[in-house]
Amino acid sequence: MKFEDYINQHQERLESMEPSISDWEAIARQLPAQSMETTSDRRRMWMYILIVIGLLIILLSSGLLWSQHQEKQEQWLHAQQQMDHQLDEIQAMLSQKKTSSRIKAINRVSMLEDPAEQIPNMLLQTVQSDPSLNVKFAALNALESYAHLEEVRIGLIQLLMQSQDQKLKVRMVSFLSEIQEGRIESYLEDIIDDQGNSSMLKQEAGVALERIKKL
Repeated sequence: MKFEDYINQHQERLESMEPSISDWEAIARQLPAQSMETTSDRRRMWMYILIVIGLLIILLSSGLLWSQHQEKQEQWLHAQQQMDHQLDEIQAMLSQKKTSSRIKAINRVSMLEDPAEQIPNMLLQTVQSDPSLNVKFAALNALESYAHLEEVRIGLIQLLMQSQDQKLKVRMVSFLSEIQEGRIESYLEDIIDDQGNSSMLKQEAGVALERIKKL
């Protein structure tokens, strides 16, 4: 309470009493106490306001984060659905009889911006089982993008050792040496020593062996 307000409120009482130092001291003691009480109330009020504002900020931030999470989840699901649809189409093209259609399927795999995990295994199966050498070569070329994967390297080594097609083996020897796969070194020596292998395969094995020994 302000001093003027206090005077106005107690005007009659003050006029009737004789002024003394003790009376004015009593008045003075009351005013600061009331002033401090008012200041304390204001501080509590502002503290409550700040708490409410803080809670609102937390709620708004949580809502924004949840909204962003939901949006990312929806985007991921949409991308996954699109990828599944593309894989179904590629599998259908690889099952067609026309060689050109199967090569188009391999080329389509190579153009995928975010390939699925199934792609490397799909390409390895194509190299292993497709009846066309051109399709096999196309699948090998597409596997270059996955040469850093251990399962791809192991799969190619196994296919190299199992294949009976010497033209395919020439391409696979070249491919594996280009990606610096040193685990085929002893097998390359066997190819060179095998008299039943073609001169082209032996020559390619010799070049690959020299390349690997320089690693």
